[in-house]
Amino acid sequence: MKRCSRVAWMAVLALLLVAFLPGTVQATDHEVTVAQLKDLRGQENVAILDLRQESEYIGWAVNSTEGGHIEGAYDFPADWLEMLESDGRILTELKRKEIEPGMDLVLYDTDEVDEAVAAKFEALGFKVSTLQGGINQWIAEADEALSKMDQYQMLVYPEWVYNLSQGNEPETADGKDFKIIEISFGDLEAEYEKGHIPGALHVDNTTIEVPGPQDPEEFEDKTLEEKASYFRRPSDEAIAQMLKDLGIKKDTLVVIYGPFPYASTRLAMIMKYAGVEDVRVLNGGTKRYLADDLPLEEGIVEAQAIKKLDFEVPANPNYIIDLEEEKALVDDPDAVIASVRSWQEYIGEEAGIMGEAGDIPNACFAYAGSSPFTFEDFRNVDETLFNYSLVEERWAKWGITPDKKVSMHCATGWRASETQFYALAMGWPNVYLYDGSWYEWSLYEELDRKEKGVPQDAPEIPDFFYHPEPEDDQAN
Repeated sequence: MKRCSRVAWMAVLALLLVAFLPGTVQATDHEVTVAQLKDLRGQENVAILDLRQESEYIGWAVNSTEGGHIEGAYDFPADWLEMLESDGRILTELKRKEIEPGMDLVLYDTDEVDEAVAAKFEALGFKVSTLQGGINQWIAEADEALSKMDQYQMLVYPEWVYNLSQGNEPETADGKDFKIIEISFGDLEAEYEKGHIPGALHVDNTTIEVPGPQDPEEFEDKTLEEKASYFRRPSDEAIAQMLKDLGIKKDTLVVIYGPFPYASTRLAMIMKYAGVEDVRVLNGGTKRYLADDLPLEEGIVEAQAIKKLDFEVPANPNYIIDLEEEKALVDDPDAVIASVRSWQEYIGEEAGIMGEAGDIPNACFAYAGSSPFTFEDFRNVDETLFNYSLVEERWAKWGITPDKKVSMHCATGWRASETQFYALAMGWPNVYLYDGSWYEWSLYEELDRKEKGVPQDAPEIPDFFYHPEPEDDQAN
C-alpha cells in the first residue's frame, strides 16, 4: 500500500512539474498570467481571442494606454455573439479564422472577461481560459509593443466620429476643420433625414460614378465610347464641383460613412485622387454606429459651399488608373493584377453585372464574396474590416504583396475601391484602382482575356465559409 501511495504522489508531482515547464502551459486552466500566455502563443491547437471592439484591435487607444492587440491574437468583439444570432453562425465566423471546437481558447478583454462570454465559448465546445487582468495587465508586464495596422487612423470608430461632431478633438484630429459625409443610394436619402450622425452632409451615388443602364438591352444602340463612359468616376470637373459644393478644401479633415462600406471607400478614394489630404472612413459605417447606440440628428444639414478650390483636380492622379495604364501593367513583372471578384467571376463561370464572363489577363484572385453583389471576404458581421493580417495572408498566396505595383479591379470599380482603401490603411505604398475594371476591358474585343477556369499555377482552391444567406448589398 505504501509503495502504491508513493508512486501515486510521484505521478502527481511529475504532472505538476510538467505543467509549469516553459512551453508546456495548459490552456485548460481558468486563468492564465501574462507569462503563461507568452508560453502558450504559437502552440498548436491554441488560439487567442481579443474580445474588445475592432477599433482597439487595429490600433486605437480607447480604453487602454496603448492601442493594438497581442501579437497572434484574433479579433472577436464580444457583441458579435449577439449579432450572429445562432451558434452555427458564430462557429462559421470562428472557422474563417481557422478556430474550431476542441481547441484551447484564451480570451482577453480590457480587464477581466465577462463570465457569461467565457461560458458561451465553453458551451460551443472550446477549452476556455482567460487572461488575468486583460490587455491592461499585458501592457504593464509584457514588455513588448502591441501589434496594430500601419495606418489604422484611416479607419475611425463611432465614438471618435461623434466626439468630432460635438466639437471635441479626438486623437489624430489635430484641430482641423472637418466635414462628415453620409453617402447612400439616392432612394435612401429619406433614411438620412430620419437620422444621421450630427452635422453630417448627404451625397448620393451619382457623386462617385457616371450612372449607366441596368438592362443589357438598353446598350444595343449605344456607341462604344458611350458604353465605356458608364459606371466610371465622374469627370475631374464634376469632382471639383462636388468638393466646392461641400465646402471641402485641401486640408479639410473628411470623414465618410454610410450603409454600404464600398460606397464610402469609393468616395474616399475619389477625394484622395482629387487632392484632399486627410480622408477617413467610419469602420463599419452606419451599422456599427447604430450598434454603439450613439445619438442621431434628424433633418437635412445644408453645406456651406466655397467658390474656389485651393488645389487642382486631380492632385494625386496615380490613385486611379485607366485602360492604357492597366494594359501596361498586365505584362509588367513588377506589377500584379488583383481581381477583387467572386471565385465564380474569376474563373469565368459568372459574368458579374452584365456582359461576358471572364477576367483580365494575368489576374490573380484577390477574394471578394459569394457573388458579384456581396463582399463577405472583407467584412465582419458588424461591417467592419475583416482581420487585416488574414487579408494580407490570403493576398500573399496569390502573389499580391506590398513590394509590387498592385492594380485592383472588380466589375466596375466599387469593390476594388474598398480593398484599395484597406491596402493603403495597411501601409501598402503602390496600390491603384483600375476604374473601368472588367466592364471596360470586356468592351474591347481585341484585348486578350484570362483563360477561363482555375489557372494551372493557382496556389489554392480557396475555402469559403459563408453564412447560408448572405445579405445582398448591391456591390459591383
